[in-house]
Amino acid sequence: MRERIFTYPVLHYQNGGLVIDENAETTLEGMFACGEIAGGAHGRNRMMGNSLLECCVFGRRAGKSAAEKARA
Repeated sequence: MRERIFTYPVLHYQNGGLVIDENAETTLEGMFACGEIAGGAHGRNRMMGNSLLECCVFGRRAGKSAAEKARA
């Protein structure tokens, strides 16, 4: 069974709920995240100034890793 998971923006100092690895994969196998929803390289509870950098870097990693996982 598949269900959509809805995510919503929150106050920028309350972000970082998901833990990701170096490829932006969460603790739920096959689920990838980046930017405000993830802890990322800059940790949780940080101001949002680094979120664009994280989205660019970890978004690319997430896409590449997800594509590799889908092909496997």
